[in-house]
Amino acid sequence: MPAMVHTELGRDNSPRLGTASKQNLLGAFEEEKGWGRYINKGDISNLATLIVMLLGLAWYSKDPDNEPAKYIFSFGLFGFSGGVTNWLAIKMLFYDVGLVGSGVIPKQFIPIRNSIKDMMMQMFFDIDFLRDYISKRAKQFVKEADFGDKVGNILTSPEFEVVLTKTLTDLSMQPEGMILQTMAPMFGGIEGMIPMLKPMLVSAGKEIVDSTADNFDPLSIWSVEQIRDQLENMIETKLLELTPEMITEMMDSILHAHLGWLIIWGNVFGGLIGLISQWAGYGAN
Repeated sequence: MPAMVHTELGRDNSPRLGTASKQNLLGAFEEEKGWGRYINKGDISNLATLIVMLLGLAWYSKDPDNEPAKYIFSFGLFGFSGGVTNWLAIKMLFYDVGLVGSGVIPKQFIPIRNSIKDMMMQMFFDIDFLRDYISKRAKQFVKEADFGDKVGNILTSPEFEVVLTKTLTDLSMQPEGMILQTMAPMFGGIEGMIPMLKPMLVSAGKEIVDSTADNFDPLSIWSVEQIRDQLENMIETKLLELTPEMITEMMDSILHAHLGWLIIWGNVFGGLIGLISQWAGYGAN
């Protein structure tokens, strides 16, 4: 069975997930990614340029006049600097690393949360789309639900016989039910009338339900605006469970592998700049 989600009230009195629930949900992201959650192509690229830089430095230290050593060292140094700079910029998006402007996502989680809701409402639940979708799907849904057979099963159940017997008995005790008192002895009492009445009720009940289903229009009961308001309330209530930590972890989990390319291109362009700098005479001399 899925674990129960425990909510707590945050400082803004909005419901938040309890500690155990946070650990379960956040742990799901980590378990899904495995080691890839922590090490990706960007980290490997940074490591590669670091090794190139160290090899170039060692070679250049032994032979300062060696031109290939200068180019290797410049490529590694600039490439590693570019990759690390992009890596730090990515980290500053998701986490507060003590620098001004870092931790943008967790610090702005309320606007982000509201933006998610607004985007969902505008893209998926606009008025025209809802009206068209509900009009087309409502009758099909009711037919697929087969309410006629379900009503028939209820009317043929032993429990319904008990309810029907009690209802007719109570009715026969009232002035408007005098005809039942007159007819009941002809069938051996109220209980004797039930076998005769049930088939008629079952048939009539199924026909009424099937006819209603064919002509059912939910927009005649609820307006599209009411349905949309309920959907918006549902989404907003669910989003209120999100905390800064959860939003950070979810976005980091989704973007982690793709953001590695930013680091790789930082290594590549940084290395190319290092080669150009060395060729222009501004590198190691």
